[in-house]
Amino acid sequence: MTLEEAAWINQANYDIDTAEAMFQSGRYIYTIFMIHLAIT
Repeated sequence: MTLEEAAWINQANYDIDTAEAMFQSGRYIYTIFMIHLAIT
């Protein structure tokens, strides 16, 4: 795995964790936005 690929995966994991926090707090629109960032 290249450094660029590892950085992309780390950022995606961070975005997914953020989405989980947003979901737990009831901020569903932001949850969708963060998941969108994680997969694009």
